[in-house]
Amino acid sequence: MSIKLNKSHRTRIRYELMKGKFTERTEAVTELENKLAYDVYKQSLGANYKKFMDCPRGWFEKRSDFRVRFGGMDTRIEFGEEKNGDTIYEPLPDSMCGWGIAIGVYDAEHKFTKRWVKIDAEKQAIDKEMRTMENEIDAVTESVTTVNKLRDTWPEIADVVNTVVGENKTTLPAVNLKGLNKQLGLVA
Repeated sequence: MSIKLNKSHRTRIRYELMKGKFTERTEAVTELENKLAYDVYKQSLGANYKKFMDCPRGWFEKRSDFRVRFGGMDTRIEFGEEKNGDTIYEPLPDSMCGWGIAIGVYDAEHKFTKRWVKIDAEKQAIDKEMRTMENEIDAVTESVTTVNKLRDTWPEIADVVNTVVGENKTTLPAVNLKGLNKQLGLVA
């Protein structure tokens, strides 16, 4: 008797198969985006932005991201994370932190806009590849109803299936059937 595949099994199998497949590319794009964020930040506040940090409280707000307009596209870009995973916060003047305020507005021909377009295109390409892979994995796992059938159909993922669902173990009955048949008067 085989274990029936349920939605949780299918989701966990897909997660295990895809885990780490896009990490390197995603991190590289994030690094480019964070570098762009610092370049926009430095240009928007000028070379002397560190001097403003001595201003009275309330003139600056520490933020992890900010709004920018690249060639008519509104977006938020982040400063990123430290090596230990902590979010990086940088000071922004209160006048640049209001609702709908972009600290930089760049036309379509500006070098920052061109960098953003490349970064955004790569992010969309990664996202498209991830969705395609998810759909292909789902198509295979949805085409079968049991763990054994999935192992037979796609033997290369047997280890992942065993990790998620468990080994296919035959459980022996706890009762001695010969003795029970004798007690019930059943003859085999």
